[in-house]
Amino acid sequence: MLAVTPQKIVFSSFEGAWSLHRRIEDQRAGQTAQLTGAVRLARDTAGLQYHEQGQLHIPGQQVMASTRVYLWRPGSTQSGSDVVVLFEDGRHFHTFSLRGPTPRASHFCDPDQYEVSYDFTLWPEWRSTWHVHGPRKTYTMISDYAPV
Repeated sequence: MLAVTPQKIVFSSFEGAWSLHRRIEDQRAGQTAQLTGAVRLARDTAGLQYHEQGQLHIPGQQVMASTRVYLWRPGSTQSGSDVVVLFEDGRHFHTFSLRGPTPRASHFCDPDQYEVSYDFTLWPEWRSTWHVHGPRKTYTMISDYAPV
């Protein structure tokens, strides 16, 4: 994969294999979980499919397999620099811009609020940081991606 500056990241830059290291800081439980795995962003008919597989380590519990699938679609803005992220069933999750090195987005899933910031300043390595708040959850999830 070619290294590009944050100003030159385009939608297709994400296609390929990525290593994933995630830290989940659960403020309510007072513990930190870890996930180690891999992500593949592969072309489909409308954009990219994000497929994540990993091993989740929660203190005091057995290691669990973890998978996630999202659909990434190029935005329809005039500049074409937005990424629309959908759940696997096609419901909208959030949209972020590739115009700057640290875009932000949010998603409300009643009663929980999800706030994400992306960090592309060390591209092709990148990070997403989620802050999640709700009546039964308060956690920060930091995911670091690196090309494989």
